[in-house]
Amino acid sequence: MLFATPDDVTAIQKNVEQQVKAISSAISDCAKSGALAGDDLKKLVKDWKVTAKRAAAYLAEEPSWIDAQSQYDRGVALVNEIQPRWYTRLEQAKCSAPPQPSPPPAPLKAESWAEGWSGMVVLVIAVLAMHELKGL
Repeated sequence: MLFATPDDVTAIQKNVEQQVKAISSAISDCAKSGALAGDDLKKLVKDWKVTAKRAAAYLAEEPSWIDAQSQYDRGVALVNEIQPRWYTRLEQAKCSAPPQPSPPPAPLKAESWAEGWSGMVVLVIAVLAMHELKGL
């Protein structure tokens, strides 16, 4: 695939949202159960708030055609940060971690050098054709 679409961004945002909710719930359950307390709990919560804040900012973005690739790449980076890091961290803290979802998707890239350039060539030709047709 050559580039991301708003639908790709929406899919990544849903993935991020599900994982943030699951991990937030697991941290809350861990605190309630007493499995983790004191400074260890405070550090875990503080660190999670940093990640959750970035996730909230990302989820607040409206997917757009203009910025879709950048939004998609940021979403994949966020998923890669959450998974498996936070699942492992919960397990190490003796908290009940939610089941890990399937591995995060790989960033979208042109499958070959030629595909990347051919897409650009088609785009340039389409723009030039529209410009010429406008003059008719």
